[in-house]
Amino acid sequence: MIKMGYLVPYFSLQYGGPVMVILELVKHLNNYPIKTTVYASSEVNASATQRTYLYQKITPNFIIKRFNSYLRFRDYRINLGLLRTLLKDYKNIDIFHSHAVRSFQEDIAALISIIKKKKLIITTHGNLCANFKYFEYLYKRIYDLTDTYLKNKLLDIDYIAISKIEIEFLKKYGIEDEKIHFIPHGVNTNLFQLTDSTNFINKYNLTDLLDKNVIVYVGRLAERKGIDVLVNAFALLQNEIPDSRLIIAGGETRYKEKIIGLVKQHKIQDKVRFLGFIPKIELPQVYSIANVVVYPSKFEIFGNVITEANACEKVVIASDHWGPKEVILDGKTGFLTKYGDIEGLKEKIAYVLSNEELQQKIGKFARKYVKSNYSWKINAQKHYKLYKDVLK
Repeated sequence: MIKMGYLVPYFSLQYGGPVMVILELVKHLNNYPIKTTVYASSEVNASATQRTYLYQKITPNFIIKRFNSYLRFRDYRINLGLLRTLLKDYKNIDIFHSHAVRSFQEDIAALISIIKKKKLIITTHGNLCANFKYFEYLYKRIYDLTDTYLKNKLLDIDYIAISKIEIEFLKKYGIEDEKIHFIPHGVNTNLFQLTDSTNFINKYNLTDLLDKNVIVYVGRLAERKGIDVLVNAFALLQNEIPDSRLIIAGGETRYKEKIIGLVKQHKIQDKVRFLGFIPKIELPQVYSIANVVVYPSKFEIFGNVITEANACEKVVIASDHWGPKEVILDGKTGFLTKYGDIEGLKEKIAYVLSNEELQQKIGKFARKYVKSNYSWKINAQKHYKLYKDVLK
């Protein structure tokens, strides 16, 4: 039995990303002799009246331990309870696996790994590449350079890259080829498949879209996601396909106000719907409404939305940049367009919407491709092999 200690800043469905990866990965690692304990911060509930549960036993081999944090610098939350617990638990942990770049959780696990001679694996989930604005995120750049240098000087760390472009970023931090392992994220094709969206349509009052050409965007409302490019392209599209409609589904930020202003500027308020955060269990119904899914992000290290939508037999149009250009087979599972090219994006959307046969053909092939190349079964096999290898 391999005993894993997973590190993550939070473990809540509202925080997506690494949490969703851990949930799927652990579920498929159940086929192997592995026991996983997750160590994370607690968080305050939606009403800010009480903290979430601190301890959960999901299965005998999957436990979550959360710790209150009262000190923090930005998102760096200090959990003294975590430190005390890991000093006791380390004897029952073979490998620490961090999904928590720039976190107290990872730093404490690294410290204990140094002192107690434990193995450490880090999946950065693209976060070492996330210094998009160097002045705004200067502290991240400084932290990453010093932290990565020190850890690799003192520890024999293995890194997991979720895309080939991430491998290049990791190398820039002086990490050697043999310490980088390419394991792209998987997709749950049992959940993500073409499905009946009737309940979802009624719940969100979308019945007026049933006879329209629907474009769907799924993801956080953040500046780097290129939603402004999509809205501008959609406004141009009205001259060619006036019955087209745009659904924007994702966690809301202050950036939403800019997008709303852009929608009003183009006078297309009646054609754009903001759905807000959609639980993962409902996402297949969102994708299933679409005639095309658009993912115009400028910086994306992988692009889970792409594989999810492809698994639901949907054509995806995404920016020809970083992860998406690795995931999409241009012309076969979707189409690539240059980031910021409003006219080019509009033309690609119009081409797909005007060709139902193309939508069907690409959609069916895309699902087969995802099942063959991005299954969680394959992902878990690669993780298990890595775990065994680092313990040799």
